[in-house]
Amino acid sequence: MRKLENIVPHPIVGRGIGLLSFIFRAYMKLDSLVVPMKRCRTVFGMLIDCSGHDLVQKRIRFFNVYEPNLTSYTCLHLKEGDIYVDVGANVGYFSLLAAKCVGDSGKVISVEADPRTFRVLTGNLKLNNCSNVKALNVAATAARCEVSIEAGDPRNSGSNRITFDTGPEKIEGLPLCDILGDDLSRVRFIKIDIEGSEAPILDTILCSLEDMRKDLIVVSELSQSSGKYVDRFIAAGFKAYAIQNVYAFEYYLLRACLRPYAGDQNIGMVSITEYGGSTADYAFERSACQPFHGSKTGGPLSATERA
Repeated sequence: MRKLENIVPHPIVGRGIGLLSFIFRAYMKLDSLVVPMKRCRTVFGMLIDCSGHDLVQKRIRFFNVYEPNLTSYTCLHLKEGDIYVDVGANVGYFSLLAAKCVGDSGKVISVEADPRTFRVLTGNLKLNNCSNVKALNVAATAARCEVSIEAGDPRNSGSNRITFDTGPEKIEGLPLCDILGDDLSRVRFIKIDIEGSEAPILDTILCSLEDMRKDLIVVSELSQSSGKYVDRFIAAGFKAYAIQNVYAFEYYLLRACLRPYAGDQNIGMVSITEYGGSTADYAFERSACQPFHGSKTGGPLSATERA
């Protein structure tokens, strides 16, 4: 990943951003040492308890947003009364965003397998009085089974994976259809981020399309091992888009600086016809869905992110 100071057009601007980034990184480190946990308000108004030492939570804590392109895309496509499914909910950022978008008449099904992360998730849901969210401490799997959690990077709670070599702490694994139950036919938006275990969920969706909405949206992180699903979803009548995910602090810092001037009004995504070869989020919109008309730098940003 190139640093932002190397891709901005003017060297003076680049050096300025580099210096600002250095100062801000020092501030973040000091603040995280002094106050390890802090309650933060997101750009869409929800509260989240954030550690200063976790990849996901650190970005929410200091920039009030995580994955801004996917945040904006989600705001644009969810409406009152929709049902949103968050598979791999982590601490609940996207579940909270969806809960606000769908309102009391809608529903969010929030799935998180890691028991420790699930406790943080439920704490954040209670903090915001999210009565329209159903949180499940299960893993989404191909068949009913028991799994364990394999710890990933200790500085990134989202890097933990499920393993079928069951350890001392067992978690229930359920197929997506069992998780959704009667809601299967009413689900509008499914987001999947489960560190390489997305194949069974994507297979279930493709096999269940006759029972699902004609304007269904599926967003999933894909890697080399699951890139084939781009072709499979396109063959099933979906439009496919690659969503840019940049985690560099310089990128978040620049967007935060531009937000007061509405300078971050874009969604970094592009229409595709095949897998691009890199790990990223891919959005699949079924034919009846209102298509996205933007480009890598196009598309309006939801007002919730500009708040």
